[in-house]
Amino acid sequence: MRLTVVGCGDAFGSGGRGNACFLVESGTVTLALDFGATALVGLRRLGLDPNRLDAVVLSHLHGDHFGGLPFLRSLASSPFLRERLCSIPCDSRSKRSTTSAWAGSFFSSPVWSLS
Repeated sequence: MRLTVVGCGDAFGSGGRGNACFLVESGTVTLALDFGATALVGLRRLGLDPNRLDAVVLSHLHGDHFGGLPFLRSLASSPFLRERLCSIPCDSRSKRSTTSAWAGSFFSSPVWSLS
């Protein structure tokens, strides 16, 4: 198993550490624990391909832990940018909360379905 710290800063990215995102690789599975707003930039800065993600697991619904999902979702909506299915397991309460957080956004499909 390999753990890569992509971001570990506070909500404001103090010290340039970025928002929460930890990449866990084990065998053939790659997942991100949290996906803060700076996660996609952090992955690219480290030379890591976001297409490798099989899943994103959220620790809780604070913006600095899930704010990067719209950017990951934008990759998912383009067949030229997103090559693999990525899931975000969550309960129905989390699904409702996440949907409410992006109500009125330019994403027409649910953010937890990144197929």
